[in-house]
Amino acid sequence: MTQPTLISNANREIPQRRHYDPPALWVATILGSAVIHLCAFGLLRLLLLGGLPNLQSSRNLIAVDVIGIPAEAKTRTQAIQNPVSSATRQPRSINSPVKRTSNRTVNPQTPAKSTGSASHSGSQQPGRQSPATPSSGKQPSERSPKPTSSKPSPSQPTGKSPDKISPHPSPSKPSDQSPQPPAPGSQPDVQPGGGFSASLGGLGLTDNRRDIPTQFAKLKSDSTTEFPIDYLTPLGIKLNGAIVLKVKVLIDETGQGRVLPDSTQVVSGDISATQAEQLAQQIIESWSFEPTYMGNGPVAQAYNLELRISPPIGRDEG
Repeated sequence: MTQPTLISNANREIPQRRHYDPPALWVATILGSAVIHLCAFGLLRLLLLGGLPNLQSSRNLIAVDVIGIPAEAKTRTQAIQNPVSSATRQPRSINSPVKRTSNRTVNPQTPAKSTGSASHSGSQQPGRQSPATPSSGKQPSERSPKPTSSKPSPSQPTGKSPDKISPHPSPSKPSDQSPQPPAPGSQPDVQPGGGFSASLGGLGLTDNRRDIPTQFAKLKSDSTTEFPIDYLTPLGIKLNGAIVLKVKVLIDETGQGRVLPDSTQVVSGDISATQAEQLAQQIIESWSFEPTYMGNGPVAQAYNLELRISPPIGRDEG
């Protein structure tokens, strides 16, 4: 009998296993790697761009400008100072002999210290007195205009020579008395221009429900009551008679008054409300008050007061 032939395993062909990936997986990996590379390159670029300016700023040098002073400016200043110094030296040369002579006259009256200084000055002067002897003869002629130059300064417009003024010191007295008459002349400035007078009255608290002050405010005695016409003409007010106004005024801790807005009332007189408020404000601001005291300290307080504005007596009689 024939035996069956056995096929050896070595001759058999074993099928090889192959790994097949789907195409979608390849696409996803490629896209993911591209995104990762882009992010990495972007971070590197940011680091480079952020680091370079810092490096450049640390390496940048600070420019320093050196400004040179031109020599012309120095020469000009020296040229300007030279005539001034020469002008100042001349009066010193004139004044120096006067000082020496004055020291000689004062030395006998001064104590022992002055005699010592005079001895030193006397020891130094002999060598210099030989050229200064001719100038000593001219000193009285130079001294005489010096006191005259100081005195006739207020009387220079008179055109008199210094020789006439030096023996007569009396003209200096009328020059001192001449400015005294204009002092009372300040009052006629109000009357010829049609000025007016203002008086204060009816001072009271605006709110009686508040605490009553220890001391009320009052007008100081040195406050003027006569005012020039310049207070009226800019406002277009013609003062034909007396004007009475009621005003609310706030007096602060320093004694300065201020008219409260929209609080002025015209009691009598031909004047509008706006004109009355502006006129009252000018008068109150020119006055000074003693402040209100509450306890031991000054406080701000509002008051109702009455202003009476009247023309001068001479105008009323006319």
